[in-house]
Amino acid sequence: MKIGTPKEVSAGEARVAMTPDSALQLQKLGYECVVESGAGVAAGFADALYREAGVEVVKTAAALWKAADIITKVRPPNATEAKRLTDEKLLISFFYPAQNTEQMELLAGKGASVIAMDMVPRISRAQKMDALSSMANIAGYRAVIEAGNNFGRFFYRTDHGCRQSSAGESAGGWGRSGRTCCHWHSNIIGRDNLRV
Repeated sequence: MKIGTPKEVSAGEARVAMTPDSALQLQKLGYECVVESGAGVAAGFADALYREAGVEVVKTAAALWKAADIITKVRPPNATEAKRLTDEKLLISFFYPAQNTEQMELLAGKGASVIAMDMVPRISRAQKMDALSSMANIAGYRAVIEAGNNFGRFFYRTDHGCRQSSAGESAGGWGRSGRTCCHWHSNIIGRDNLRV
């Protein structure tokens, strides 16, 4: 069985669903791997690295979709990619079924199978497959870095209460910003917690 990863076609998307290292792990499990030429370039993986890992590199997206039994992507398929799915293929990617009902109906009509990574439950048993938490963690780090860059001066904190503002929507952002630490310090010394 062949697992394939095409080049992401969404503008600005630098991630890739298969790295040379993950391909090695898949090959140990008995799968063959194939990638479209240039699929990993934006993520820092040249075609030569895939070849060194024993991955077949094909020139076009059409060749990849024809050769692979399982397609792994980051973003949901576009209209052209959706047309390439058949009842003999499995797509594993973010899919957002609730927002993508038209494409869901199209693929269901074709008998294609899709595993929507955004629908994997965020529970302990599924933690190895939880793509949303890892992205939220990265977003949390990034939010604090971006906030610091736009703030224009250093964030600061003293042991006499919280004197810091922070930004971050995810669990990653909370811990990285020091806000939890400020909360703990302010409670220890009896100060009111500053809520921003």
